[in-house]
Amino acid sequence: MTTAIRADEKWGQALKKISVEYEALAIKLNISKKWRKLDSLSDKFSPCTSTTGSFRLMQWNVLARGLANDGFFVNPVLEDWPTDLSRFPMTNDKGSEPIGTLIEKMQNITTRVHREEVEDLNKQLRALNTTLEADLSTISKHQIKKFLPRHSIPESTAILAQLSGAERSLRLKESSAACGDSPALDMSTALIFEKKKLPPHSKHHRRQRQKASPSGAGSASPPPPGLALLYAQKSVCEEFHVPTVKLEEDLLRHTLRIQKMYRGNRARHDTKRLKKFMAEKISLLKSLQKVFATPHLSKNTKAVIDWDARWCRIRYQIIKTKPDILTMAEVDSLAQMQIDLGALGYECGFPGMVYRPMHACKDASMSYLDFLRQSGIAYAPNFMSNALAIGMGEMLDGKTFATAAEKMMGGHPFEKAWNARTLFKDRSFPLNGGTRRLWQEMKKIDPKTLDADTVDDDCSVVFWRRDKFSLSQIDYLDMSAKGKHKSAVRVKLIERSTGKSVQVMTTHLASGTAPKDNKKRMNEIHGKAAEAPSVVACEKVGVAATTTTSKAVSPAAAMKTAAPRTVKGLLGWYEDSCKAGRCILAMDANSKPQFFAPGCHKSVWKEFALASHNKSPTLGSKASGSTAVPALRRWESVWDSYFDEHGRPKATSSSSDPPVTVNKMRGTESQQPKKIGMHAYELIDHVFFSRGIVFLKHAVVPKQYASLKIAKEHLIPDLVFPTDHIPVVVDMKLS
Repeated sequence: MTTAIRADEKWGQALKKISVEYEALAIKLNISKKWRKLDSLSDKFSPCTSTTGSFRLMQWNVLARGLANDGFFVNPVLEDWPTDLSRFPMTNDKGSEPIGTLIEKMQNITTRVHREEVEDLNKQLRALNTTLEADLSTISKHQIKKFLPRHSIPESTAILAQLSGAERSLRLKESSAACGDSPALDMSTALIFEKKKLPPHSKHHRRQRQKASPSGAGSASPPPPGLALLYAQKSVCEEFHVPTVKLEEDLLRHTLRIQKMYRGNRARHDTKRLKKFMAEKISLLKSLQKVFATPHLSKNTKAVIDWDARWCRIRYQIIKTKPDILTMAEVDSLAQMQIDLGALGYECGFPGMVYRPMHACKDASMSYLDFLRQSGIAYAPNFMSNALAIGMGEMLDGKTFATAAEKMMGGHPFEKAWNARTLFKDRSFPLNGGTRRLWQEMKKIDPKTLDADTVDDDCSVVFWRRDKFSLSQIDYLDMSAKGKHKSAVRVKLIERSTGKSVQVMTTHLASGTAPKDNKKRMNEIHGKAAEAPSVVACEKVGVAATTTTSKAVSPAAAMKTAAPRTVKGLLGWYEDSCKAGRCILAMDANSKPQFFAPGCHKSVWKEFALASHNKSPTLGSKASGSTAVPALRRWESVWDSYFDEHGRPKATSSSSDPPVTVNKMRGTESQQPKKIGMHAYELIDHVFFSRGIVFLKHAVVPKQYASLKIAKEHLIPDLVFPTDHIPVVVDMKLS
C-alpha cells in the first residue's frame, strides 16, 4: 500500500470523527439544521486537485481563541432565529431590520462622528493660523528672527530676572553683539510675547520644571540657577541654509505650527478632543446596541466564533485542501494543534519535541531568543500578547489575579487594581519573575486556579507533512522592540521524493492602518534583528552547528558556539535566505498592496517588490555585442498577476474588485468602540517565493467580490470561513 493511499485513509477516518464531533457541537450551539453537517459547507470552499510532482502550501490566520470574542459582526445562523435569516430582530418586539440596514447605521455613526471631529479640528487650525499671523507680526516688529533662541521667552525672562543689574547689562550686551543689527533684548520686549510653555532643550531641565511650582499665571517655572541664556551665532537662514527671507518666514510658520499642535498644552488639548468625540461615538453606538441587544444576538455570535466548533471547521478545510506545508498566524492553541494535526501526519518541530507555552515555562534569567532556540518548535510567539491578556481576563478570577500581581509589583501607580493588560505594559514585570511567578503566586492564594497552560500567547507556526518533507534546521529571528517580544521563524525542509531543499519562513507583522502602525512594520522589516539557529538540531544530530565533526554537543554548548548574528530586519533575513537557496515567505503582513496613509511613501508590498530586483539592471555585455536583457527578479509573489510593484491593481477581464483575504467588521458587541462599523476589506496575507521555485496556480480561487455592497452582505467569520481571514492556498514545484 502506497504512502498516499495510507494518508488518504487516515484523513478519511479523521474526517468522519471530526464530522461527528462538529454535529454534536452544532446541535449544542443551536445552529440551523441545514448547516449542522460539515459537508453542507463544502460547496463554497472547493480546492482543486494538486498537480503531480508539486507541493501545496496553505497560509492562514486562524483567529486566536483569545481574540475571537471581540464582537465580530456575523450573519444569523441559529435554528430558532426569531425572524428571517437575512434580518436582525429588535428589542421589545419592535420588528427587524435587514442586515444591510444595520451595517449602514453603524457606519453612518462612524462617518458622522469623524466628520464632526474633522470640522472641529479645522476650526482650531483656522484659529491657530490667526494666532500665527499675530506672532509673525510681532517677530517681524522686533527683528527676533535674526537669532535662534535656545530657550523659550518665559525661560529667558526668568533667567534675566535672576541676574544682578551688572550681569544683566553684560548679558544683554553680549546678546546684542551676537544678533548683529537687531536691538538688545530687554525685559519689556520679552514680555510683549505671548508666553508659550515650550519645554527646555534638556530632559534634566524639563524634570526640574515639572517638579517646581508655577512662578505665576501664564509663565514657566524658572530654570535652575546658573543656566546660561544661549543664542546661536547664526541666523535661521544660515543655520538651515534657507536662501530667502520669504522661505525663512514659511519655515518659521510651520515650526511654530508643529510646536503649538503637538507640544505641551496643545497635545493635551488634542487628547481631550479625541476623547470627546470617541465618547460621543460610544454613546451613539450604545444606543444602537440597545435596539438590537436581544438574547439571540449573543447566542448567534457564540455559535459562529466558539473555538471548539471553529477548530472542527478549520481541520475540515485542512483535510479538504491537503496542504503539504501549512503556515498559520494567531495560533494560541498550539499544544492542542500539535496533537490534533500530528494525528493527521503533520509536524511542527524536531522529533520528540513537545510544545511548552513560553509564559508558563520561561525562567526570568533566560532571554526570549534563547528560549526559542532550545524549544525545538518551528514557531514565532508574541510574548505577553493581547491574546494571552484577554484569555487571562476571561478565565481567571479577577481578585486572585489582582492580589497576586500586587504581591509581585506593589500597588498600581494610578489604577485601583492590576489587570493583565496593565501588568504586561509594566517593564519591571518580567524582572520580577513574569507570568511564571505570577501563576505561582495565584496558586498559593487559590489552589483551584487554572494551570498556566490553559491560556497562551498567539504565535505564527509552520507545519509540514512528515511523509512529504523531513526537517533539517530551524532558525529564529528576534524582532523585539520597545519591550514588545515578537519574532519570525524559518525551517529548512528536505523533499523526500527528490532530496531537494526549501526554506519556509513565516511571521505576523504589526497591525493598524495609521502612519505610526506602518512605521512599526517598516521597523520590523528593516530594523536591526538577531538571528540564531535552534540548538536542538545540534543535540539531535550530535554535531556542532559550526563544525563537521561527529562530536556530541549539548544545547548549552551549542548556544555559545552558534551565537546570534545581526541582520537588517525581516527583509534582510529573507534576502540572505534567498541567496542561500530556495525560500518561501508566507505571512500575515497586515498591509495591503494598495496601502496608503498620509506621509507614508513605503509599504510592505512596495519594499518587498522593489527589493526583489537585482541591483544590476541588465544581463549581458554591450561591449561584446550581446543583447542586454532584463535581470531576473530574486523573488516573486503569488499576487503579481493582480498588482504591480507599486501596489496598483492590474487591469483584468473581470469586473470584480481585486482579491481580498479579509472581509470583516466589528459589530455592536465589540469591546473596541473605535473599530465598530469599520469595514476591513483588503488583501493582507502574502506569499513570496524565490528562484528555484515555480508557482503553478492558486489551488483555491482567490476571493473576489463583485462590489463593496455585496462584500458587506458576506462578512466573515461565518460557518464556511471559521476565521476572520480567507486562506491562501497555492501549488508550487521545486525546480
